[in-house]
Amino acid sequence: MEKLILKKPLEYEGKKYEELQYDLDKLTGDDLLTVEAEVTISGTLAPVMDLSKAYQAAVFARSAKIDYAMMRKLSAKDFTNATSAVMAFFGE
Repeated sequence: MEKLILKKPLEYEGKKYEELQYDLDKLTGDDLLTVEAEVTISGTLAPVMDLSKAYQAAVFARSAKIDYAMMRKLSAKDFTNATSAVMAFFGE
């Protein structure tokens, strides 16, 4: 399990977050297909889903067991760090 230390702590639904623990290695193909369907339903159109920030954020949220809506509340820097972790994982 890895940890994303937030540059700007976030309060979400009454809880303060200073870090997010996530585990991309535990995701399955079913997780990725579920995330893809959720992102598509939300209206995101991407020719290559893996390159979509919305998809990357949703994958990170699933690996961290947090709401995708919470990802949208992260600071730009923290959001970028989270999506970059997903991109690096896909690039391995």
